[in-house]
Amino acid sequence: MTKITLFLFLLLGSTLSYGATLNDFKGSFKNIDSSTRGLTKIQISDFNSSDQAELKIRVKGKCHPNDCDWGQKVATAYTTDVEANIVQKTLAITAIYKTRVATNIITMSKIGSRPLYKVEVYTKFNNGDRRSHYKKTYTFQRETTHKKLPDLIV
Repeated sequence: MTKITLFLFLLLGSTLSYGATLNDFKGSFKNIDSSTRGLTKIQISDFNSSDQAELKIRVKGKCHPNDCDWGQKVATAYTTDVEANIVQKTLAITAIYKTRVATNIITMSKIGSRPLYKVEVYTKFNNGDRRSHYKKTYTFQRETTHKKLPDLIV
């Protein structure tokens, strides 16, 4: 059963990020669900390292009145196989956020050729916490700095 699950995960992952490059994962992204109670924004940039598979990631989640900053972590990029060029064929990125309460593993993959990204958060509570571990899935899009111009009336 484990081999089948791994095969399906790899198959699904490869179809999600078809044609993605490492640069596709750099920038500012926002959750398409403006009323989410989970992750709201993600910022990803180069990590000054000789390892091309490492990026900087900053995640924000829904809080009131302002979003909570989860802080900046190192994100690792993954490709399709050991000989693939990670810059040209990026499958997904992951990051780990640990708190005194739980460990959150974040994965981000591109959805097909569309400018959308699947973000999954796996939350594992620390020993002694009776809450169930869980997974949430979100859809993100790249934030644009351009504002829509008003339509011209002719």
